[in-house]
Amino acid sequence: MSKNKKITRKAFVVKASKLVCGYILLPVTVSSLSKCDAIVKSDDCNSLDLYSECPCHGARFNIEGEVVKQPYIGSANSPLKKYISNFSGETLTIFNPDDEQSSFIINIDDFPELFNIGGYVDLEANDIDGTGFLIYRKSDEDFTVLSRECTHAGCPVDPFTNPSVTRNQTGC
Repeated sequence: MSKNKKITRKAFVVKASKLVCGYILLPVTVSSLSKCDAIVKSDDCNSLDLYSECPCHGARFNIEGEVVKQPYIGSANSPLKKYISNFSGETLTIFNPDDEQSSFIINIDDFPELFNIGGYVDLEANDIDGTGFLIYRKSDEDFTVLSRECTHAGCPVDPFTNPSVTRNQTGC
């Protein structure tokens, strides 16, 4: 008896196809499972990699306004200006640190993105800040309110973005 088994062309193609599909699908499956695992472990799914970027020089700022990526040119050590705010019922009052008599009030009902912890919005220019605000809801009563003015180039920074995880993927 011969030790070499002969295989038909059809059987060879079927086995080779299964092998190729396995090599292709295995990394995709493992990658998908690891992404789900990272999402489930997160306490605050919206803050994962959430940042705002200056379009003038590429510096990035986190939800606290701190520099997390240096600009293309020069260095960035100054965080975005942070405003004091007070949440009461359905209104968020943002205080102007330069003028104690001046404040900006928003009704949370007008911004459904802020209903939940981890929600965020960007607002256009207003009487307190000529570039607008970035607002992030940290807890039931606590909000982070940042100026959109880049402290390095003076450009208005982009709204918060999260390129690695979308809201639909996180279930938020």
